[in-house]
Formats: sequence, C-alpha cells, structure tokens
Amino acid sequence: MTQVACLPASLPTPAGRNVLRFDLYGRVPISGLGRVGGPVPPLLKRLRLAPTERAWDFTSIALSVVAADEAVTRSDSPDGWTREIELTIAVAALLLPPKGLTGPRRFAR
Repeated sequence: MTQVACLPASLPTPAGRNVLRFDLYGRVPISGLGRVGGPVPPLLKRLRLAPTERAWDFTSIALSVVAADEAVTRSDSPDGWTREIELTIAVAALLLPPKGLTGPRRFAR
C-alpha cells in the first residue's frame, strides 16, 4: 500500500515509510514535497469569492485524490491497473455522523 498525504506545509507528515507528501494549497516550492492547489486561493481572492468550510474541504478532497492518482504508478500493481492508496487529507469541517447512527464512525481517512 502506498501512503499519500496532502496537508498544508505547517502540518507534520504522518508516520510511515515512504509517505508521498503534497503541500496542499502551497505556492512556494519545498524540497521533497509535491504541491497541489496552489493557484486556488489567489484566484478565489481575485474573484472576491469566499467558499464555505465544506466547499474548501470538498476541493481539498478532490485535489488530493487527483494528486494521489497521478503520483502512484500502476506499473507496480500485479495486474497493471489497481492500486492500494492510503490517503491522508487535511480538512477543516467537523464530520458528524448522520442522525440515527450511534458510536464512533470513520468517515474519512
């Protein structure tokens, strides 16, 4: 399984071996990190848009999935297509379970 983490540069890389790390919304190159979403914040500022936390989280998830898909090659897969990716994404909104569910539940990893 390949570990990919898409987080702001201010957050530490999760523990693990060979974690592929992306700076989420970063614009300044940092040695050893990929970057994803860098142009988004300045574009939104220029357009005078202020997305909600959930909109930011949705964008972060989408960008992170694309980054992981592009970064993890299929050539190492036994069938040349499928991959196992453990993806860590920084989000702002607290995810609450739907009404009626009890106990802990994992929504995102």
